Amino acid sequence: MNISTKFIMKEWLENFSPSLFTSVMGIAGLAISWRVAHGSVAVNYNVGEVLAVAAFILFAILSILYVVKALAFKDAFFRDFKKIERLCFVPAIPTSCLLLSILARPYDSEVATILWVFAAPVNLLLAVIIVKRWLFEEQKIESMTAVWFFPIVGNAVVPIAGVPLGFEKESWPFFSIGLVFWMVIFAVAFLRLVFEKALQHKQIPTMVIMISPPATLFIAYFELSKGNVDVLSMALIYPAFFMFFVLLIAIKEISFAPTSMALWSITFPLESLTIATFKYFEATQWDWFAWGGVFLLSITTVSVTVVVFRSIFAMQKGYRVAIENGTQQ
Repeated sequence: MNISTKFIMKEWLENFSPSLFTSVMGIAGLAISWRVAHGSVAVNYNVGEVLAVAAFILFAILSILYVVKALAFKDAFFRDFKKIERLCFVPAIPTSCLLLSILARPYDSEVATILWVFAAPVNLLLAVIIVKRWLFEEQKIESMTAVWFFPIVGNAVVPIAGVPLGFEKESWPFFSIGLVFWMVIFAVAFLRLVFEKALQHKQIPTMVIMISPPATLFIAYFELSKGNVDVLSMALIYPAFFMFFVLLIAIKEISFAPTSMALWSITFPLESLTIATFKYFEATQWDWFAWGGVFLLSITTVSVTVVVFRSIFAMQKGYRVAIENGTQQ
């Protein structure tokens, strides 16, 4: 390994962002989507399980790298908690653990429980810290992006992973907090997007995150209510469908956005909506939702595949450019 390569790896590790864990959410969410689809419409079971293995491997690699960053570049590590735009991505780490807990549960309930017991309080703690920062530090409306929904989504995932493990009573506070703050943050996000300066082109994919809170909250409430569908269920899932169709019209702007970690923002929201659609079908037995779930599963699978390949190509291109620049220096 030459000097320029070592320098590039050092620089990359120092700038390692917690936003990279959104890739784990994307792969794990797709695995859960295929698993749920298998139970609803009998798609191939093995696809979801292969993706589950990939999600665990990816999480292990990223976790090791992040720990190395914390030990080797402490100042850079603590910057992730000082800057609000980076701090909002940190909940992606415990949320990834919750999704892995869901994937692990059929094979080892003890591992699933350990992941939940770790991730649930960490997610809540991060939400408390972030909301405190929002309230007691000056925030500019134009700096607000859809990534502010990450702490909300994390709290909504807690009941989905926790109720099947027996943590029903402990899951209700997370659902309640997620529900209330989703409405608050959605209002702020809508105000920012409508009346302030438009998002940068590379940030446009993050708008898809707006689908995730109502869809994820629907799934959480589905677990908490033992699979019953009532007025609250419909008040959650139909706004998610509405936002999906609004953003579907803007598919050109989203698809042709520059390659960045923001592209992974489109994966988990689509997966949440896919799972919610299949759950809604299970409760209502309306065939429209079975076909809708298959349609969404197809879109989600293609989206994740495209994002994976675009990310790989971008990394290869960035590495080649960095090598060339390092050689010239």
